[in-house]
Amino acid sequence: MKKNILSASCVIALGLSSFNVHSALMSNAHLSIDSGSYFDFLGVNPITGADGINLGAVQHYDFSFAGGIDYFVFLGAPGMHYTTSPTSVLSTSGNTAALDFSGWSWAFNGASSSFNLGSGAWAGNAEGVADVVCAVDCGHGDTYTLIYSATVPADEPNGYAGFVYSLNLTGTISSVPVPAAIWLFVSGLMSIFGLARFRRMN
Repeated sequence: MKKNILSASCVIALGLSSFNVHSALMSNAHLSIDSGSYFDFLGVNPITGADGINLGAVQHYDFSFAGGIDYFVFLGAPGMHYTTSPTSVLSTSGNTAALDFSGWSWAFNGASSSFNLGSGAWAGNAEGVADVVCAVDCGHGDTYTLIYSATVPADEPNGYAGFVYSLNLTGTISSVPVPAAIWLFVSGLMSIFGLARFRRMN
């Protein structure tokens, strides 16, 4: 019985280490926005993180300042970013990832100026795609840098149409769920320990 328990423990340890080695940016991970983040639009503007970016979700602006992705001050008035479609993972490779930023948008001065920043890429970015580079593997607890560029659309009503915009975010990644395979390993081990205890008592 001890041999079986030892074998099961080894399998679990190998499964967990294998998961960590092959980590990648998960489709529902959370990206915090840390100090040092900014956007460049008519000058460099610092960003303060709020809820950060929740991959796979649409995030609305909130001028009650009770939530939202982030906050900033632009030309003396408050603003924030929001999304009109889920920010999703397009691809991952090693310590890099590409995110669908086609829904990335801007709200400024109580949303009197609100427009989409999902197109008009420049500075080497693909159209509507943000590039993410992580320190290690884009897994839970890793740090990241995100680079994105866009152009203000022609229908922007306050005179900013055609202006270029770039985004630079830094922060930490939180991967929300534990994979089901790990729970399967753990429940198997608990069953073996329970069986061993039952045999000792009888």
